[in-house]
Amino acid sequence: MAREAGAPRQWLAETKFHPPHLREDVIPRQHLLHDLHREIVERPLTLISAPAGYGKTTLLATLHATFPDLSLAWLSLDAQDNDPVRFLTALIVALQRLHPSCCPTAMALLSDQGVPALEEWRVVSVLINDVLASFSSSFALILDDLHVITNPSIFIALDYLLEHMPRQMHLAVSTRVDPPMALARLRFSNAEATLFLNGRLGLELAPDEVDALLQRTEGWPVGLRLLAGSMERAHSAVDRQTILRQFAQSDHHLFDFLAEEVLNHKEPDVRTFLLETAILPVLTPDLCRAVTGRTDAADLLQDLLQRNMFLLTIALQPHGDTGLSPADQPAYRYHDLFAEFLAHRLWLEIPQRVPELHQRAALATNDPAQVIAHYLSAGSWPEAAAAIEQTGPALLATGYIGTLSDWISALPPAVRDEHPRLLYYLSLCTIWQGQWQEAHALLQRALRGFEASGDRAGQG
Repeated sequence: MAREAGAPRQWLAETKFHPPHLREDVIPRQHLLHDLHREIVERPLTLISAPAGYGKTTLLATLHATFPDLSLAWLSLDAQDNDPVRFLTALIVALQRLHPSCCPTAMALLSDQGVPALEEWRVVSVLINDVLASFSSSFALILDDLHVITNPSIFIALDYLLEHMPRQMHLAVSTRVDPPMALARLRFSNAEATLFLNGRLGLELAPDEVDALLQRTEGWPVGLRLLAGSMERAHSAVDRQTILRQFAQSDHHLFDFLAEEVLNHKEPDVRTFLLETAILPVLTPDLCRAVTGRTDAADLLQDLLQRNMFLLTIALQPHGDTGLSPADQPAYRYHDLFAEFLAHRLWLEIPQRVPELHQRAALATNDPAQVIAHYLSAGSWPEAAAAIEQTGPALLATGYIGTLSDWISALPPAVRDEHPRLLYYLSLCTIWQGQWQEAHALLQRALRGFEASGDRAGQG
């Protein structure tokens, strides 16, 4: 099947290629930054590994501001990047942010070849040659949140890249995988905690209070920020001690205790807004307005940002595929941990609203991948099937067979049988994956469906 020229990158949101804006209260981790810069310059791979909330993304985002001479290409990963073609396409697009004419051969290979012949390491081999031809000076490629990647084929490709890494290329990876050496270096020291709590937030905590917070949070930056939010609301030293005592006696998980304490102090309408928008991977005023019905969504988002409600500003370029720019449509996202917490609370408190929220989001977004994801999350099977059927040819043309196969497989079997064209698409995916017997059975089911509906084009 012929592929559409340049089509693969159209499925990638512009927000994937920009680090989040840094907040004013970010503590420069100078010793970590200098260590990180040295490692990136000297070694082909730098791995930053720690649980969520330890500041991995912030550390990487601060790197360019601290060392502007270091050229950085940024790629934020998500679960949809488990499709090898999508992953490699996104990686190339990230490199093209630094050098627009980079990797034409590798991109053409992704765009023009059929997937059966597309071994990921071969694409990486061509990509390496393209990098050697395009880049004369040193640069780093940042892969943020590698823990969301589980597809073995992608790691084979990354292994090949590392084994044959061009000398001017360096890879820096953040992940939640926990090697034993990384966590202690990422925790706040006593001096950093004091600077953050007293210097930046102006809490005027006594040394023993700082020590108590540091001990209870184990130097966890996000934990300190959350607990500091509670301390800011305290009217006296007695109130602060009460918060610390309650925290010490709590059996809840650290983040859940802190996030719930923060959430419960929000006005009811703000609290509802936070819960309802938890379904959005990227928050814009228009999307939030459509999902929540709040006409003041833009002002509310800005207020949440100023109140340190774990809202990160996403940098966009005016020419991005999203059609958004910082001037006319700001974009945000919740901190990963806070987004997970809000989504969990949403299901606990108002589960009946979840399908409706996803349906509203699907109608409000122009991103076909997000439209399908929202319809699937809503259990809106007919709408999801129709959307997949419409986008199927484009996905097949761009080689996103893993994505297409996952979407179709997420539909109930009865719904798939009602859409023989989806069975046909799924059979093509299985053919390209070498599963011939399964493909034959799917083609037979698709043919019976086309015959039953009188679809002569489908039968052909």
